[in-house]
Amino acid sequence: MWKIWGYNAAEYDLINIYNKLPEVPPELAVDTANFQQDVAVNYLPPTINLLYRLEKIRRWLDWPITSLKFTVMLKLPAIAADLITIWLIGHIVKERTKKYSAALLSASIYALHPTIAFLSAGFGQVDSIYTLLLVLAVWQLTKNKFLSSVAWLTAAYFFKMQTMAVFPLFIFIFLSQSSIWLIVKAAAVGLVTASLINLPFSVTGKFNFLSSIFTNLGHFPVISSYAFNLWWIIVAANRSILSDDSLYLLGIPLM
Repeated sequence: MWKIWGYNAAEYDLINIYNKLPEVPPELAVDTANFQQDVAVNYLPPTINLLYRLEKIRRWLDWPITSLKFTVMLKLPAIAADLITIWLIGHIVKERTKKYSAALLSASIYALHPTIAFLSAGFGQVDSIYTLLLVLAVWQLTKNKFLSSVAWLTAAYFFKMQTMAVFPLFIFIFLSQSSIWLIVKAAAVGLVTASLINLPFSVTGKFNFLSSIFTNLGHFPVISSYAFNLWWIIVAANRSILSDDSLYLLGIPLM
C-alpha cells in the first residue's frame, strides 16, 4: 500500500492524490493480485507526504520499486521513531525518579515489546511516529507546557486520527486552567501546526484531504486486523481479520 500511494503521489502530483483512485504500478501488479482491500488513500497528508519523499529518493537512487532495499527504506522512519521513543521514555522516567535503573527498565519494557518490532520493522506501519508525537504531547502537558503540548498533539492527530481518544483528557485539563486566553492561544497553535504539517495542501487551498477525516469512519469495520488481541482471543477464530459483528454473548452482539 505504501508503495502504491508513494508512486501515485510522485507520478500524478501530490496535492491531487485524494481526487482519484490510485493506480497500481505495473511492477506491483503481481504482488497485489490477491489484494482485496480498496487502495483509495485514507491517510492524511503527513503520511502521504512522507511516502512521496521516500518515493522521490527511490527514483533518484534508481532502485526498483519491488526491491527489498526500498521496502526497508519505507520502514526506516517508523523504526527511527521507535528508537527516539525508547530514549524519550527513559529520559522522562529518569527525570522524574532520578533513578537510572528505573529509566532503563521502563525503556526496555517498551523496546522489547513484540508489537513494537512487528509494527515498524515487520508490518511497516507508521504507528510509531504517532506514538512518539503523542508521548511528546503528554510529556509537555505534565510539565505545564500547554502550547507545545497542543502542537505535538495536533501533529499526532494528522498522523493517526486515533489521537481523538485522548482529546477529552486534554480538554479537561485545559478547561481546569480557567483561562480563556490560554484556550485561545492553544487553538491558534493548533491551527498553525495543522497548516504547517499539511503543507503543501494548506498553502494551495487543496483541502480535499479533509474528506478522509469523515470517510475513514467505518472504513475498517473490524475489531482485530492482524492484531491477535483480546477480541481475537475471545472469538477464538481461525482468522487474521475479525469484523466488528463477530462478538456474541448468549446470542447478543457485543459490538
